[in-house]
Amino acid sequence: MAVVLLYNALIYTAFYDIMASIPQLFQEIYHFNDLQIGLCYLPFGCGCALASFINGRMLDHNYKRVAKQIGFTIDWKHGDDLRHFPIEMARLEIIWPLLGFGFACVLCYRWVLEKNASLAAPLILQFFIGMHILM
Repeated sequence: MAVVLLYNALIYTAFYDIMASIPQLFQEIYHFNDLQIGLCYLPFGCGCALASFINGRMLDHNYKRVAKQIGFTIDWKHGDDLRHFPIEMARLEIIWPLLGFGFACVLCYRWVLEKNASLAAPLILQFFIGMHILM
């Protein structure tokens, strides 16, 4: 339970740090009006939407991989009896690399805003943050 709580705490901290700071930072750095600031939320949303499709495929692939490793037969017709299947391992194995990459993107996001980089840099990082943190 502690792992799940820690994971969710990290995700929502990063999420709110980015979402709450966009209006102020983009107005100060890029001198955007309200419409332009609102459009800057789109890359994050697109990353989140893409993540929902990719995450399902990754989880299915890892489920099959773990089942093959332990000799578990997948029953497509009647469903699987998961009493003897390490479902937590199959689900959590793919999370840690994605979370690490997502938080590296958060650090880079902060750095590019501090250096007043081109607008493309923070928007691309927002896309990757949305895609990797919220998986």
